Amino acid sequence: ERRRGRKYGFVVFARPDMEWLYEHPPVKLLSPRKVWVPTLAAFDRGAVQTSTLTCPRELCPHFAYKWELARNGTMRRILANHCADPEMCKKRGGLVNAEKTSAILFETQGVEVGYYMCVSAIVCNNMTCTAESLELCRDLNATVTNCGNGEHWKYSVDAQASLLHSIELKFLGGWTRAGNKALFKEPGGDPFYHSNGQFLNSRDQQRYRIFLN
Repeated sequence: ERRRGRKYGFVVFARPDMEWLYEHPPVKLLSPRKVWVPTLAAFDRGAVQTSTLTCPRELCPHFAYKWELARNGTMRRILANHCADPEMCKKRGGLVNAEKTSAILFETQGVEVGYYMCVSAIVCNNMTCTAESLELCRDLNATVTNCGNGEHWKYSVDAQASLLHSIELKFLGGWTRAGNKALFKEPGGDPFYHSNGQFLNSRDQQRYRIFLN
């Protein structure tokens, strides 16, 4: 930005072990008043999975500066207030993890979250094993993910939904033509959005299974 002499309009945060089955939605379709995540990012109650997040530049400090928020005490104060409120804890299932921390930060700072059809999924690799013993990591991957079974995708249900989304977008003529059919205020508006590994709309799932055969 210093070299360009102007700020970026959007900044995209994404894990390096994501595989994209279709291109990222054009930012011209995304409201600059929201941060944007894939629909599958809301898999857990009251949580926002930020392994992929598209952030308007002006809203980036609410997410990208987590270390600064932790260092200056802001995050601790926000989480303390949240955990002191039984209704808020009940809303998010009690446990506060990284995904729920992101949701809490967005909510308390007045940042709205928008959703788009997920078209990427995490692939299996050894990156997540570096902080743990390989034996423990293999055990974890074998029980929680598909990686212990030698599969390509870490979470097969995410890959399946992303593939269906990619087919849907091709069928609709791409992001621009799809428009609001591919963007959602709530993740449940997505016909392939799932909860606990189950697709919510089995009729639409069956409808697009035709394209896979």
